[in-house]
Formats: sequence, C-alpha cells, structure tokens
Amino acid sequence: MKRLLIILVLLTFISSVSSTYAKAPFEGNSCQKLGQKRIYKKLEYKCERISKKLIWVRIKVNSAKESSNPIPMPTPSPIPTTSPQPIPTPTTKSSEPNYQESSRRADPETCRLKDQRKNQELRLDHFERNNGFPLQGATLPTKGKLKLLSILVDFPDALGTLEDLKMIREQEKVMVAWFSEASQGKLTAEVITSDKWFRAPKASVEYELLPTQYGLHPKYAQEFIDLTGTSFNWDGVNAFMVHFPTSQKTKLQSAQLGRAVELNTPQGRKSLNYQYFGTLHIDFAKRVKDKNPDYLAGQWIHEHLHDLGLTLHAPGNGFYTGLGQNQGSYSQMLSAWELFKLDWLSDNQIFCTTVSEIENTFVNLVPLEIFEKGNRAAIAGGSIVLITQEWWLFTIGLFAIIAATCC
Repeated sequence: MKRLLIILVLLTFISSVSSTYAKAPFEGNSCQKLGQKRIYKKLEYKCERISKKLIWVRIKVNSAKESSNPIPMPTPSPIPTTSPQPIPTPTTKSSEPNYQESSRRADPETCRLKDQRKNQELRLDHFERNNGFPLQGATLPTKGKLKLLSILVDFPDALGTLEDLKMIREQEKVMVAWFSEASQGKLTAEVITSDKWFRAPKASVEYELLPTQYGLHPKYAQEFIDLTGTSFNWDGVNAFMVHFPTSQKTKLQSAQLGRAVELNTPQGRKSLNYQYFGTLHIDFAKRVKDKNPDYLAGQWIHEHLHDLGLTLHAPGNGFYTGLGQNQGSYSQMLSAWELFKLDWLSDNQIFCTTVSEIENTFVNLVPLEIFEKGNRAAIAGGSIVLITQEWWLFTIGLFAIIAATCC
C-alpha cells in the first residue's frame, strides 16, 4: 500500500512538471491557438503554424524600426598613446661657465721650490728630510731598477703555511705593480724570492724589541740573513724584507726598519735597507682585509717611499688620502707634489705658473689615480695645489711636518 502511494505521488509530481513545461511558451513547444501571443520571462512568443503544427515562435524585438539597411555600428576610436615630448631647449644661457684652459705656462724648473728650512740637517732616523727641492736622503734608487729580496722566516711555535706564502706573494705583486704605475715606468721593482721557510732557532715569543731598544733591530736582521745561507746572491740587492707567518707571536714593537745598514752577506759586506714587522701590523691586516685586502703591500710601499727620500705624513697625517698620510689608506697613491719631487711626472703633466700670472688661470686636472695624458699638478709661486684621488684640493705653503711616531 505504501509502495503504491509513493508511485502515485511520484506520477502526480511528474505530471505536474510536464504540464507546467507544456504551458510554458518555449520556442518549438506546441501551442493551442494560432496567432496567440505570450510573454514569458520578458521574452515574447507567438503561436504559429509550422509544417501543419502549431508551435511557439519567439518574436525578435528591434528597438528601431526594421530596415533593409542595417544600422552601422560606430567604429571605436583608438585610445591615443602619449608620446614623450622633447624637453624644450632653454632660451636662457646656462650659468655654468665654459672653462678654457689657460695656455700660459712657466718653465717647470720655476716650480721646483727650494728647501726653505734654516736647519738643513739630514738624519734618516728622525725623518729630517726636506719637502722642497732637491730630493734629499734617498737610500734607494728613484729611477731604473729597485732590487728587493724577500725572505720567509718561521719559528718552532709558528710554522709557515701555504696560505701565508700565497698571501705574501699576492702582496708582492701589488707592490711591484704599484711602483711601475706610480712612476709611469720610471722605476721597476724586482723581487727575488724563495718559497722555502727558513726556521729560526728560537720560538717567536723570544724575539723581543722594546720601544727603548728600537736601534737594536740590526742584530735580528743579520740573524735572518744568516739563516738563508747561500740561498741568495746579494749582489745588486738594494733592500730585503723579512716575512713571518700570521701565527707569529713576536714581541717586536711597530715596524723594524733599517736604512743603509752595513750587514754581512755571502757576497761580502753590503749597505742594505730592510723592513720586518711584529704582530701589530699582521693583526691589523687581518682586521681590515675585507675592506682593504692590500694593506700589507701599502705598508711595505710606504716604508720604501721613506727610503726614496720622502718625508710623507703631511698634509693630514692619518688621512685616507694616500700612502703618504696613511700606510693602510684605501687609496694607494702619492700626492702630486711627492710625484713631482721624485721626477715621476713629465713636464707636460705639470701646470706651472707664477704668482703674478695666477689670476684668472684655469687648469684642467686629471685625477692622480687615472694614468692618462693631462695635467696632474698645478703649482704657482710659493704654493702647491695637491690633487688627490678623491678630487680634494689642498693649498699649502712649503713647510715640513715631521711625523711624531716612527712609521
């Protein structure tokens, strides 16, 4: 009984749905009265006879009256593309002056300013060199070939490593390239090397020189020469450098520098310059290696420049304006005046004038670190204009600033 009731209900539902769809005027469904019109869901339908059957046909509604000529749709206008407009040329004159270099030049000899010190004593250990001409106190050649000898010394408590050797060789290459570039080929550095570490007889901690014992460094210099035996030919050598492992623990204060020191070699007694360093410079090199990986090369060059007869350290001792003011300078360049003193500048790179002609004088200067033709120094009368690597200008009188510390 329940089953029959469910079937009857289902049939009634289907019949209801079918009747609804039959009455709805869908296009193609049968209709009862010809010409009858109905609107269903906002669409209009008409009962028409098609193939002997009455069916609903949808009536197409036009908003305009039907015409044999279709109403053309307007062509959409393209969106205009904005093109960059040229910036109009200003009609007013620029305030930027048009500098033209002055053609007047004095003989460079006029600008080789003489030493004006009353006390012209020369003591290499006190750096009492002059800052004027002529160059004074050079214990190394300023032109030609500079012959350097490199000695590797390690200790029972601080053995030399391949990493140490690699670092030393890289810094030596930087130093050699520097002399060639800074001197514009007038001075060539040659380094005689050996990859052998010569073992010192004592632990590194036993090598000590207090500040009050600074003058005793030749005894260690002689000891280091003796360690090498007959490994090197010392003929023609101008200076030697002793390098220790970075793990050294020596108690050597600051840089140990010898200038024109008489020492014994397998080829006889020689007058030699030398330099070797304690832990201070090695530790500092480690701290700044990311920002200044060539600090050690800069330190070595700085000391050699003293041996070339330069006082250095001024103007601005400690400034990062070049090797003269700071051994660890980020710029490894000399001032124009020091290059001039070493005769590393050609006459056509020096704009020399006199005080009487300096007014309204314009000079184009090439930065010192750019090695190309052009003026690299401008000198007039008793003043010097130094052009550094960062285009800083210094106008200084001819004077000497003596370094307060030994370096």
